[in-house]
Amino acid sequence: MIAMKIKDPTPNLILHYMIMALKHGPFIDELAMRPPLGMQELRKRVTMFIRVEDMRHDQNSIRPSPTHTEIRGTNKESIVRDQTHPK
Repeated sequence: MIAMKIKDPTPNLILHYMIMALKHGPFIDELAMRPPLGMQELRKRVTMFIRVEDMRHDQNSIRPSPTHTEIRGTNKESIVRDQTHPK
């Protein structure tokens, strides 16, 4: 690993290297499309992104995806209903 010491780095330089160190994903994609103007804006966007991720996580834990038997049972009911009430 190579390290470099920079005397008095600018906020933009720090911001650039912080962004470069992030893992690829939706947040880094959004930053690539609209780079933050400064550290304050980066903090604000990070906070918003964390809130969104937390809400998605909470929604997924509240509403589990249907199981295979639930889906199959729903299809059977709709098939029986369609057969009893022809169009």
